[in-house]
Amino acid sequence: MKSFQFVLPVLLAATAAPAAETSPFTTITVQPPPPIAHVEVRPPPTGIRTAITPPVSLGRPHACADLYPRAAIDARAEGITTLTFIVTTEGSTRDIKVFASSGNADLDAAAVACAGRWRYQPQTENGAPEEARWEASVEWKLFDLRR
Repeated sequence: MKSFQFVLPVLLAATAAPAAETSPFTTITVQPPPPIAHVEVRPPPTGIRTAITPPVSLGRPHACADLYPRAAIDARAEGITTLTFIVTTEGSTRDIKVFASSGNADLDAAAVACAGRWRYQPQTENGAPEEARWEASVEWKLFDLRR
């Protein structure tokens, strides 16, 4: 490592008699900074997700007309029930909950029952299936057959 020397003048007090070995200059030695540490580039940690494929519904999962509650039909109730649930690694659903109500308790309960029948191709991470939180809506609509 190289060092550099600088010579700087030093002012002495006028009343003091300079000693024979005292010089009007002072030598300062400056060392360069240490080299920058070597940075090693490593692959990303194993906890970082790289290739995720979301769940894909199989069949007609959000068709629930066959479960339209009789009380809701009689009341001419319609609406949209939004559900949140877990798609398991086997592709079934669990922990089904109403996220946004249709405004009719019978329709919401029927939507939860219907979602229990749905099947999915599970979410995968780097090709391995994993559970995923998912959301879906069921639209409840009556058709007027009198036309």
